[in-house]
Amino acid sequence: MMIINCLYDSLVDVDKLKPYPKNPNIHPVEQIKQLAYNINYLGWRKPVVISKLSGHVITGHGAIEAAKLNKWEKVPVNYQEFKDEAEEFAYVVSDNSLQEYSALDISLIETEKLNFQDLDYNLLAIEDLDIAPPDTKEVSFKAKTGNEKDKTITCPNCGHSWKKEKKKKEKKEDI
Repeated sequence: MMIINCLYDSLVDVDKLKPYPKNPNIHPVEQIKQLAYNINYLGWRKPVVISKLSGHVITGHGAIEAAKLNKWEKVPVNYQEFKDEAEEFAYVVSDNSLQEYSALDISLIETEKLNFQDLDYNLLAIEDLDIAPPDTKEVSFKAKTGNEKDKTITCPNCGHSWKKEKKKKEKKEDI
Protein backbone atom coordinates (compact mmCIF):
# COMPACT_ATOMS: atom_id res chain seq x y z
CA MET A 1 0.00 0.00 0.00
CA MET A 2 1.36 3.40 -0.98
CA ILE A 3 1.47 6.03 1.77
CA ILE A 4 1.47 9.72 0.80
CA ASN A 5 2.79 12.22 3.35
CA CYS A 6 3.05 15.31 1.13
CA LEU A 7 0.83 17.85 -0.53
CA TYR A 8 0.19 17.19 -4.21
CA ASP A 9 -2.09 18.34 -7.01
CA SER A 10 -3.12 14.93 -8.31
CA LEU A 11 -2.26 11.26 -8.59
CA VAL A 12 -1.06 10.43 -12.07
CA ASP A 13 -0.56 7.06 -13.76
CA VAL A 14 3.19 6.42 -14.07
CA ASP A 15 2.73 5.31 -17.70
CA LYS A 16 1.31 8.73 -18.60
CA LEU A 17 4.25 10.71 -17.23
CA LYS A 18 6.67 12.15 -19.78
CA PRO A 19 10.29 12.12 -18.58
CA TYR A 20 12.32 15.24 -19.33
CA PRO A 21 14.09 14.37 -22.62
CA LYS A 22 17.33 16.22 -21.77
CA ASN A 23 17.67 14.87 -18.22
CA PRO A 24 21.41 14.38 -17.59
CA ASN A 25 20.87 12.80 -14.16
CA ILE A 26 21.66 9.10 -13.96
CA HIS A 27 19.86 6.89 -11.44
CA PRO A 28 21.71 3.60 -10.83
CA VAL A 29 19.70 0.49 -9.99
CA GLU A 30 20.99 0.47 -6.39
CA GLN A 31 19.75 4.04 -5.88
CA ILE A 32 16.31 3.12 -7.26
CA LYS A 33 16.13 0.08 -4.96
CA GLN A 34 17.07 2.24 -1.95
CA LEU A 35 14.56 4.92 -2.93
CA ALA A 36 11.83 2.29 -3.40
CA TYR A 37 12.62 0.90 0.04
CA ASN A 38 12.54 4.35 1.66
CA ILE A 39 9.33 5.50 -0.04
CA ASN A 40 7.65 2.22 0.84
CA TYR A 41 8.60 2.64 4.51
CA LEU A 42 8.48 6.45 4.97
CA GLY A 43 5.85 7.26 2.38
CA TRP A 44 5.99 9.90 -0.32
CA ARG A 45 7.50 13.06 1.20
CA LYS A 46 7.73 15.14 -1.96
CA PRO A 47 5.71 14.91 -5.14
CA VAL A 48 7.02 14.50 -8.66
CA VAL A 49 7.23 17.96 -10.27
CA ILE A 50 5.64 18.38 -13.69
CA SER A 51 6.21 21.51 -15.80
CA LYS A 52 3.07 23.32 -16.87
CA LEU A 53 5.12 24.67 -19.78
CA SER A 54 6.16 21.37 -21.39
CA GLY A 55 4.26 18.71 -19.46
CA HIS A 56 7.55 16.92 -18.72
CA VAL A 57 8.73 15.51 -15.40
CA ILE A 58 11.15 18.06 -13.96
CA THR A 59 12.03 16.30 -10.70
CA GLY A 60 11.22 12.81 -9.52
CA HIS A 61 12.55 10.62 -12.32
CA GLY A 62 14.13 8.26 -9.78
CA ALA A 63 11.01 8.27 -7.62
CA ILE A 64 8.93 7.23 -10.62
CA GLU A 65 11.25 4.28 -11.22
CA ALA A 66 11.02 3.44 -7.50
CA ALA A 67 7.22 3.48 -7.75
CA LYS A 68 7.39 1.07 -10.69
CA LEU A 69 9.66 -1.20 -8.68
CA ASN A 70 7.11 -1.13 -5.85
CA LYS A 71 4.41 -1.94 -8.44
CA TRP A 72 2.52 1.30 -7.80
CA GLU A 73 0.49 2.53 -10.74
CA LYS A 74 0.15 6.18 -9.69
CA VAL A 75 2.39 8.80 -8.09
CA PRO A 76 1.64 12.16 -6.45
CA VAL A 77 2.50 15.10 -8.70
CA ASN A 78 2.73 18.85 -8.37
CA TYR A 79 2.37 21.10 -11.43
CA GLN A 80 4.68 24.13 -11.52
CA GLU A 81 5.23 27.13 -13.78
CA PHE A 82 8.53 27.60 -15.62
CA LYS A 83 9.11 30.68 -17.77
CA ASP A 84 11.01 28.85 -20.53
CA GLU A 85 12.95 25.71 -21.46
CA ALA A 86 16.18 27.15 -20.04
CA GLU A 87 14.58 27.47 -16.60
CA GLU A 88 13.26 23.91 -16.82
CA PHE A 89 16.72 22.63 -17.73
CA ALA A 90 18.38 24.60 -14.92
CA TYR A 91 15.97 23.16 -12.37
CA VAL A 92 16.31 19.58 -13.65
CA VAL A 93 20.10 19.72 -13.39
CA SER A 94 20.33 21.70 -10.14
CA ASP A 95 17.83 19.46 -8.33
CA ASN A 96 20.56 16.80 -8.17
CA SER A 97 23.77 18.80 -8.55
CA LEU A 98 23.11 21.11 -5.58
CA GLN A 99 23.16 18.07 -3.29
CA GLU A 100 26.81 17.55 -4.19
CA TYR A 101 27.67 20.69 -2.19
CA SER A 102 26.49 19.11 1.05
CA ALA A 103 28.16 16.49 3.20
CA LEU A 104 26.93 14.19 5.95
CA ASP A 105 28.17 14.91 9.45
CA ILE A 106 28.92 11.29 10.36
CA SER A 107 29.86 12.26 13.93
CA LEU A 108 26.37 13.70 14.47
CA ILE A 109 24.80 10.55 13.04
CA GLU A 110 27.06 8.49 15.31
CA THR A 111 25.86 10.51 18.33
CA GLU A 112 22.18 10.49 17.38
CA LYS A 113 22.01 6.75 16.74
CA LEU A 114 21.72 6.22 20.49
CA ASN A 115 18.40 8.09 20.45
CA PHE A 116 16.93 5.77 17.82
CA GLN A 117 17.53 2.21 18.98
CA ASP A 118 14.65 0.81 16.91
CA LEU A 119 15.51 2.67 13.71
CA ASP A 120 15.89 0.59 10.56
CA TYR A 121 19.38 1.84 9.66
CA ASN A 122 18.88 0.80 6.02
CA LEU A 123 16.67 3.90 5.72
CA LEU A 124 19.72 6.13 6.20
CA ALA A 125 21.06 4.93 2.83
CA ILE A 126 24.65 5.01 4.08
CA GLU A 127 26.55 2.32 2.27
CA ASP A 128 29.34 1.92 4.85
CA LEU A 129 27.00 1.53 7.81
CA ASP A 130 28.06 -1.42 9.93
CA ILE A 131 25.57 -2.72 12.48
CA ALA A 132 27.08 -4.51 15.45
CA PRO A 133 25.69 -7.73 16.92
CA PRO A 134 22.16 -7.30 18.34
CA ASP A 135 23.20 -7.79 21.97
CA THR A 136 25.26 -4.57 21.94
CA LYS A 137 22.88 -2.43 19.83
CA GLU A 138 25.99 -0.52 18.73
CA VAL A 139 26.46 0.90 15.27
CA SER A 140 29.79 1.84 13.79
CA PHE A 141 30.43 3.92 10.69
CA LYS A 142 33.58 2.86 8.90
CA ALA A 143 35.00 4.23 5.68
CA LYS A 144 35.50 1.65 2.97
CA THR A 145 39.13 0.63 2.89
CA GLY A 146 39.00 -2.49 0.78
CA ASN A 147 41.08 -4.19 3.47
CA GLU A 148 39.23 -6.73 5.60
CA LYS A 149 41.84 -6.34 8.40
CA ASP A 150 40.47 -2.83 9.03
CA LYS A 151 36.90 -4.07 9.50
CA THR A 152 37.05 -4.17 13.30
CA ILE A 153 34.25 -2.81 15.46
CA THR A 154 34.93 -1.69 19.01
CA CYS A 155 32.21 -1.13 21.59
CA PRO A 156 32.70 2.35 23.09
CA ASN A 157 31.17 1.18 26.39
CA CYS A 158 33.21 -1.92 27.23
CA GLY A 159 36.07 -1.82 24.72
CA HIS A 160 35.25 -5.29 23.32
CA SER A 161 36.33 -5.62 19.66
CA TRP A 162 35.15 -8.00 16.95
CA LYS A 163 35.58 -8.44 13.23
CA LYS A 164 32.77 -7.26 11.04
CA GLU A 165 31.07 -10.09 9.19
CA LYS A 166 29.82 -9.36 5.73
CA LYS A 167 26.04 -9.21 5.77
CA LYS A 168 23.57 -8.97 2.98
CA LYS A 169 21.30 -5.97 3.19
CA GLU A 170 18.28 -8.24 2.92
CA LYS A 171 15.60 -5.60 3.27
CA LYS A 172 16.89 -3.65 0.29
CA GLU A 173 16.93 -6.74 -1.91
CA ASP A 174 13.36 -7.79 -1.04
CA ILE A 175 11.87 -4.91 -2.99
